[in-house]
Amino acid sequence: MSNMTRAKSIKMNHGGESSNIINIDSLPAELQHIFQVYDVDGDGVITTSELMEAANAQKTLKMQIGLFQKVTIFMSLLSLVLVLVNGGLTYGIIDASKDTVVEGRALLTREEEPVGININQVTISLGSLAFMPKDIPSKINEVQFQGPNEEIYYHSVQSIVIKPKQSVVLKTLDGAVIMWKKEEDEHIQITLADDTTWTRDSECEECTATSVVANDVIFDALEEYHQVVNRRLQLGGGPRGSSGC
Repeated sequence: MSNMTRAKSIKMNHGGESSNIINIDSLPAELQHIFQVYDVDGDGVITTSELMEAANAQKTLKMQIGLFQKVTIFMSLLSLVLVLVNGGLTYGIIDASKDTVVEGRALLTREEEPVGININQVTISLGSLAFMPKDIPSKINEVQFQGPNEEIYYHSVQSIVIKPKQSVVLKTLDGAVIMWKKEEDEHIQITLADDTTWTRDSECEECTATSVVANDVIFDALEEYHQVVNRRLQLGGGPRGSSGC
């Protein structure tokens, strides 16, 4: 068959049997490269069996694409379900671990009962800071002292300088300076920002330490301080000795 043949299909006799074929060269140039993919044996013609094989391959490819799309959709849905389940479990664990809830400005238990908050505070004489463990002075935030005209001052602490078992110098945010020295063990000196100065009994002026538990170490420090100032430590919250306050 010559290249100039325009017929698109002819009959050939192969061992007494005829089969339909397509001569690729007889097709328009723009179609030849498309049909060449169906020419499995590369002889320039496409037989019926090659067309059937191509059709089956196309069918199989469509089935595989469809299956892949279904698998993709299934995996996406499964991932979404897993995310939702994991989120629900996480929320449940967090919610179950909570002992308190906040309603408005109130802190409540899970049984909707108000929560009581206990902040340990210890009130001690200013001079006793010289005998306390090193971590106690850092927890002092307030000091209370009495003025020469019986007025009561409540100051916030700015800084404390301690020489162990010798002296305490406390400065307040309002500019007052309160000093205790072992040499003058029964008195402290108070100086306000305007240089007004007076002395008070060392047992009268107090400072407050927050988040401190009154344990044996605290009691031992107070005992030692009271021995220095010749005072007797009275436990149980009773009145102090005759301090003259």
